[in-house]
Amino acid sequence: MNSKINAIGFAAALALLCVFLFILPPDPNASEVENRTMAGPPRWGFEAFFSGQYFDDLEAYLSDSIAYRTFFLSFTSAAETHYGLSMGGATMVTLDSGDMGLGLIPVAEDDAEPAFAPDPVPEPMPEVTETPEPERTSEATAGPTPEPMPETTQETTPAAASEPATEPTPDPTPEVSAEPAPTSTPAPTPTPEPPKPRVNPAEPFSLDIRYSPSAVLYEPYYYDAATVALYTDILNSYRQSLPDTVRVFCLLTPTRVEFMEDKYRAGLSPQDEAIGTIYALLADGVHTVDAYAQLAPRATEEYLYFRTDHHWTALGAYYAYLAYAKAAGLAPVTIDKYVEYALSDLLGSLSKGTQNKAVPDHPDTLYYYRLDDGTAFSRKLFFVPEDVSALNYGVFMGGDYAELDYTSSNKNGKTLVVIKDSFANAFLPWVSPNYERIIVIDPRQYQGSVVELVSGLGEADLLFLGYVKDTSIPEFVEKIAEVK
Repeated sequence: MNSKINAIGFAAALALLCVFLFILPPDPNASEVENRTMAGPPRWGFEAFFSGQYFDDLEAYLSDSIAYRTFFLSFTSAAETHYGLSMGGATMVTLDSGDMGLGLIPVAEDDAEPAFAPDPVPEPMPEVTETPEPERTSEATAGPTPEPMPETTQETTPAAASEPATEPTPDPTPEVSAEPAPTSTPAPTPTPEPPKPRVNPAEPFSLDIRYSPSAVLYEPYYYDAATVALYTDILNSYRQSLPDTVRVFCLLTPTRVEFMEDKYRAGLSPQDEAIGTIYALLADGVHTVDAYAQLAPRATEEYLYFRTDHHWTALGAYYAYLAYAKAAGLAPVTIDKYVEYALSDLLGSLSKGTQNKAVPDHPDTLYYYRLDDGTAFSRKLFFVPEDVSALNYGVFMGGDYAELDYTSSNKNGKTLVVIKDSFANAFLPWVSPNYERIIVIDPRQYQGSVVELVSGLGEADLLFLGYVKDTSIPEFVEKIAEVK
């Protein structure tokens, strides 16, 4: 009897699932709510079939096409949060490759500032008044906003940065006099405080002061041999087409999931092996940058990747910069020469596609670093919004442009050309002091020929910089080929 009831129940559930998948129309609000393009039907191919990629794409398509998707996501998240059905943990979020190139910023003619204008101090930001205590105990995370700290070196101990002076707030209470008091006196609007700097703090620098294991979002990564072969062939063809006066470098960065627990990496491609395989396929004339070796030993202890955004933090980009400086024979400007600034309440690219209720309560902190040695640049390197609700990864370099061409006051005659994805945006402020001129190309919207551009520069360095997932996205790899 029980077996018959179980069979009927299973058949009814299966029939109901088929109704939601194949009969009812897909949720029309899903794309807008999750801020991404929903997965389309999988492309058939023998290689994709036998590698399992076809079934992964089919699963993503069916999941994205189910009717009332947003309702089910909200209901599940609310149940997990309020009724203890989940002990907490990271959430996988997929950014569809069809979104490549959307929302990019065109070059503005008035973007450049007067030549060699020092990077200005950011506009004031409202101070965050309530900051939850960190859930991980650490002496380094004792407070919600890092206070000025001296550098822990044997040479010097610089004084902590002082807060910017503000005009005293006038007393709103009128003087007592025989004259009748005004009916109402509006209170003066307090001047918002700018981001608080730390001068040469003891390590670690960036601190994830609002960490929660339930507010960790991450992207999956799958190695695609066919696209990798195309990627390496294209980079090798760049090397063949450029004069010997141009040095070519490739820097691939791993993503957050590579350094997470085994249960999150199960079924995904190992990124250390993927990067090693890709580098091995590059010609001898393409110099590889081992950013992985710099990031791996620090990733579980330091704040190298955002939790709510798919990018790395400025600190993660700094360690990749050290790897690049070693490969290129540059003397790196060390982080203790910079002033650190902290911006609260970052909800990044991955947070827009999840219904996880813990994420808004545990936003990221965006740190950035301004060089304090007198080096000046012909454009701003950081763009801090006046409205804190508009805070995003665009703080670095102002976002993604088709082409940027700027100079520094370091007259060493060195030129760097970067073909990049958005991971480079947090990297560029670090490498800028090492070159007199930097040209940045985003292949998703650039219209010229990189080979023609670089060939006319004489001695120059050409750097391909992106995260490892780029090498398995055919649309992005094709863009690199198109701008050659």
